[in-house]
Amino acid sequence: MANTFNYPIGDLVSPKGKNDLGALGGFYQRSLYKEGVYPQARPIGLDVWHDKFLYGRIDQNQNTVVPRLINMKAIPSSGPANVMALNVVVAAFEKFVRHMQKATWVRAVVPQGNPAMMNLEAVRAYESPNASYSQFTQNLFNAFLRNLSGTQKFAIRDFPSFLKFYRPYLLNVAQATPITKTNYILSSQASLMGSGLSISISNLDASNDAVKYKKFLSDPNFEFFRRCAKKYGFVVNKNAPWILTADLFTEAFLATGTSGYAVPGTGTTVNKNNFFDIFYTKTYTTDFVDLVRILLNSYHQLVAKAPYYDDEVGTVDSKCSIAAKPRVPLEMKESEYMEGHPSASLLPIKLLIDLYIDLRQVEVQSPLSPHHLRSLKQESYDLFSLIAGAPTSLSLGTVAHYVNLVYRQYIYGPGAVVMQTRERLDRKST
Repeated sequence: MANTFNYPIGDLVSPKGKNDLGALGGFYQRSLYKEGVYPQARPIGLDVWHDKFLYGRIDQNQNTVVPRLINMKAIPSSGPANVMALNVVVAAFEKFVRHMQKATWVRAVVPQGNPAMMNLEAVRAYESPNASYSQFTQNLFNAFLRNLSGTQKFAIRDFPSFLKFYRPYLLNVAQATPITKTNYILSSQASLMGSGLSISISNLDASNDAVKYKKFLSDPNFEFFRRCAKKYGFVVNKNAPWILTADLFTEAFLATGTSGYAVPGTGTTVNKNNFFDIFYTKTYTTDFVDLVRILLNSYHQLVAKAPYYDDEVGTVDSKCSIAAKPRVPLEMKESEYMEGHPSASLLPIKLLIDLYIDLRQVEVQSPLSPHHLRSLKQESYDLFSLIAGAPTSLSLGTVAHYVNLVYRQYIYGPGAVVMQTRERLDRKST
């Protein structure tokens, strides 16, 4: 191993990077791993912690995306794990599996090496970003309910009064972690395995640099393994070298993954320009539906868990001897809101649009000036009014598209970087 950066030899062969180090020690050990321990020779590893954190999370136009479930496929070489990835990624992986098996049979690898690199088996792959986001929004409400004061409990008597407290709560939380799915997917809250592009062949601890060095980087077959991975359309994750990620749009991946694939029903073949349109969905298209769901479901849960209020003791049990005062239920679901339910007026469209834009603004540390922000809100409301007189998935989706055109240009800005790097040193999330 070439000591290009002049680190002590002892540190290079015995890295000590772990999550429990102090700030200075952690910085040194992570720099050591990035610049000294991991091989600098080509093929270069995929550095998702420092350079490519948004890989597979955005398309070529910087729209946040999530995989379409219809394109997911179980990985045959996954043993009892039964994990999935994008179908074209599975196709490339299975060819790589067979190649490494042949390499083992003809003794092209050292038999005493790590078996995980010779007999490839997927132990972890796609982790649904939609499921993760759903759990995150549930946790949002749980924290809100847990921290309600007695005065606030008494003040929330119906859905409009609930919004007076829940709206500022969401905006306050958004300063620390994104609320909209579009920015949640780009944050450290979302798993790096959510793109459908990555397959892990081991469950080792990604926070432990010593384990990486001992089990993979110093293994006699590691160089052969990562060169062959490149040949079959994969790049080895620099920070967790047991994770293989599709090397999109390279000749190798197009040959091993997408070659021969055609979109069912149309026969369309895959290329760089249509890849994300075929295999992914833009998250902004459902941002408003998600936001309506968050607001309505949170109030439904509040009524279910705390159906009564009282002007002295707050929420009380219905069996209490004093006269309990029930909160006004809301008989409307998000789908019904989009269909013009009679109760839709309780969530005015301007309030909804303003809240969405305010969330997008806060989530990336407020890049727009107050004047620009006011203009964007008015333009969005005018656009909605031109399309429909009542909220629909189409009309709100058009507004979300317009708003996203403004904010997607900030995903590499200073504010967004804070969102993307916060808590990222919890490297087990890789």
